[in-house]
Parts: sequence; structure tokens; C-alpha cells
Amino acid sequence: MVVRGSSVPPVRLTLVNTRPAGESCGEFPGVDVQDLARHLPDAWAAWLRASFRNPADIQRAFGVSERTVRDWLACVSAPRAPVILKAVVDYPSAMPALLRRAA
Repeated sequence: MVVRGSSVPPVRLTLVNTRPAGESCGEFPGVDVQDLARHLPDAWAAWLRASFRNPADIQRAFGVSERTVRDWLACVSAPRAPVILKAVVDYPSAMPALLRRAA
């Protein structure tokens, strides 16, 4: 995915599904997905504060607007999947920080 007007290089992910065609992936063992979704804005904001020095660094890292960063830091919203995937790929501390609440 390439975001127009973004200086962030695209991330290429390779996903491997080992399940037979048509078989459901089911639940995530040990993770309450609904709890994760409820607490994602808080977990995301906490991880951003711990991982970046200032809002401008967050803007550069994810190619988002100043308003988006303000909303994230105020727990008004959380990012969509492409931004979370970029965080997980580029910053090893992201995944455990975002999943900690749901475990």
C-alpha cells in the first residue's frame, strides 16, 4: 500500500496461511479481540509516547497529519491496520505493547 503524498516507503509483507482453503482461522488463543479493540487507542497512545520523542517524529514515521497524531495521543482514535502493520514491522516493541492489555 502506498499512501499518496506520504514520504514513508511502502512495507512489503508476506503472509503465509497454512490452513486448507475454506477453513476458518477461528479465534486467537489467549487474546480477547474485543478487549483489544476497546483498548487499542489507549495502548497505541501509550506506545507512541514511550517510543517517540515528539509528535513530529510520529508524523514522519507513519506519514500522517498533525491532526491524526493529536487524535492518537489524545486516545480519540487508533490507526487502521496498515499503520499498525508498519509499526509491528518497523518497531519490535509495538506488538507486545499493543497486545499486553488483551492477554
